[in-house]
Amino acid sequence: MAKKIGLVLGSGGMRGLAHISVIEYLNALGIKPDLVVGASIGSIIGALYCAGKLEDFKKDFFGMSKTQVMRYFYPAMSKSGLLNADKIIDYLKKYIPVDAKIEDFEIPLAIIATDFESGRTVVFRKGKVLAAIRASISIPGVFIPVHYNKGLLVDAGVSNPLPIDVARRMGARKVIAVNLQPAVSRKKELVAEKKKEGFVSSAGISHLSQKYADMIKQTWRFNVNSRWLSSWFDAGKKEKKKSLPNMFDIMAQSVQILMYQNTRLMLQKHKADVLIEPNLLNISLLDYSKSKGALEEGFRACERVKPKIMTLLR
Repeated sequence: MAKKIGLVLGSGGMRGLAHISVIEYLNALGIKPDLVVGASIGSIIGALYCAGKLEDFKKDFFGMSKTQVMRYFYPAMSKSGLLNADKIIDYLKKYIPVDAKIEDFEIPLAIIATDFESGRTVVFRKGKVLAAIRASISIPGVFIPVHYNKGLLVDAGVSNPLPIDVARRMGARKVIAVNLQPAVSRKKELVAEKKKEGFVSSAGISHLSQKYADMIKQTWRFNVNSRWLSSWFDAGKKEKKKSLPNMFDIMAQSVQILMYQNTRLMLQKHKADVLIEPNLLNISLLDYSKSKGALEEGFRACERVKPKIMTLLR
């Protein structure tokens, strides 16, 4: 029999913390999805929800200091990626057992990734949860990709950042989708709105940059090359004269543009019954400094479409 309500949690890095408040909002109204589809950060939040551990994760994560969070973004300096996501997976083992399988969850779950060679969407409906998440969050250039069936997998956002189509194929008659990729062209406008609301810090992803350079130099003790490497991660002091963003900003914005374009195409072909779109363009992919702001905006985004949610509930 067709499932009644499917919840689609889109990709978007740290913006995805808004998914937590969306789920809490829906549950408070008595809406509990019959199936969940997660892309990238959506796969993490979706899996935690299906495992019954989302509340524990929220409490622990928002109780950590910036230094503690930084420890899970460990520099890899591989030719395939700057950061190693394995420590993030190690952290998730606190909530999801290493041998937990997707098919064993009471709530049906699908985790999305992208085949690096063909560009096709890969849908995990079976297999180890943490292995599927590791593939789904592999942002190109940032996290090292994952080997799979003699190939490589990268972030879900590359091919399908808002997999409404997967939810439909799984049997969802009604779909609630959380889109973390509003129009890129509205970035200045949306950031201005956030400044009026009073929670935009001056640092985007750039505030992490010098810390990464320092960690790398301390770990590998670069000499001549350390100066060159530091210029990659520099928060922008020298670049301000030329008005050029640093490498992380360029990669992050490029990925966000790609995800936005793919999301736009998905929404043209596959409509959600309720589309929730948090205003989060002031938050970069790996910027945890505005985590609480993401939670608040997730709630506000639900409020903006509450009439549609109530219609669905009826």
